[in-house]
Parts: sequence; C-alpha cells; structure tokens
Amino acid sequence: MGTSRYLCVALVISAFVFGCNASTNEVKTYDAVTTVINLIATPEHFFNKKIEVDGVFVGFHQDRLYLSSEHAENLISSLSISVLDDTETEEGSLSFSSCSGEWVKLWATFIPAQQPGISTEQGRLVVDRAMLHKDGKTCWKRTEKSRFIE
Repeated sequence: MGTSRYLCVALVISAFVFGCNASTNEVKTYDAVTTVINLIATPEHFFNKKIEVDGVFVGFHQDRLYLSSEHAENLISSLSISVLDDTETEEGSLSFSSCSGEWVKLWATFIPAQQPGISTEQGRLVVDRAMLHKDGKTCWKRTEKSRFIE
C-alpha cells in the first residue's frame, strides 16, 4: 500500500472515531481555554468570547468561580470571577446545583460588566455547562437561552 493510501485510511478512521464521539447537540466552538487569573488580569482579551475555564464554583448567592479551594473557603472575591445565573427556578439554577462548592470546568461566555470602571467587576461569566472534575460528569447545563447573551 502506498503512503497516500495509508494517509487516506488514517483520515477515514480518524473522522469516524472523532465524528462518532461528538454529539451534534453538544458541539460548540469555544474561542479560548483560559484561567481565572487571565480573566482577572486581562478581561478585555476575553469579552464576548466563548471560553472554557476551571475553578471552584460557589453558588448559594455567592455565584463566583474561584481560583482555588482555599480562596473559595475564605471567599476571597478578588481572586474570583462573578457568574451570572439567570435561571428562573431554584431547582434549575446553577447556584443550587451539585456544582456548588466543587472544582469544575465551565463552558461560558465572558461578558463585560454593566458599569466598567464603576464596579470592581470587569467581566462576568454566563455559563452554558459545568462539569465536575472529580468524576467528569455534567453537574449543570443551560436549558434555555440566557437573557445576557445577545
């Protein structure tokens, strides 16, 4: 078999394997994978972008993504990012989900603060989905479009 034929077979196998693992309902493209520190230090680089970010999420009226467990335990808000939860019911909210108090990966859109320069918050996360790092399971998923995303 020639080299080009091996390449063709490899491409077909790759397309089959990777194509079958992706759910058409779940496929979204994200602009960046980043950190809480990057969102704090250079928020303007991420405004209105879909991002993936890891941290410790604390709900129950805190609604913040912290850099670490220690920062979350001590509620050090300067090392966290605000999370907007516009879910109508408590039962369906991110704030009251099994994500709260856990190390998570969030898929979200990072939007500018409503009053930049006035508020200490430069930007906020509007979450699409959250996954627990401890077991890789989705702990929350948006079921309706957010009113914060145009």
